[in-house]
Amino acid sequence: MKFRFSTRVTCPSCGVDGQTFSASQCLTRTCSISCIGCKKTITSKLSLVEYLALVVYIHVLTIALGATLLFSLLSGNWFVAAAAAALFFFLVIPPAQIWHANRAR
Repeated sequence: MKFRFSTRVTCPSCGVDGQTFSASQCLTRTCSISCIGCKKTITSKLSLVEYLALVVYIHVLTIALGATLLFSLLSGNWFVAAAAAALFFFLVIPPAQIWHANRAR
């Protein structure tokens, strides 16, 4: 299976492209969406190793960016706090969506 750097999922039944897993769903090990064309369920289940790597990655970023967020909020530096929160979102969600898009069945 070729690894793609895309967050889009193609339905295996009808071939409709352009569907994505939501940001809240992609942080779990198993997620599913309904196809917009044929209404069948498209599921993705990460292996235990992939899910463990995702959890460790999220925890490392939480420690690093959480400390930055905390200190910037306490010092009143709101721009740095907003940048840390946005950076956390953009460093966590796309890799999780890419992993799930490659595992979609």
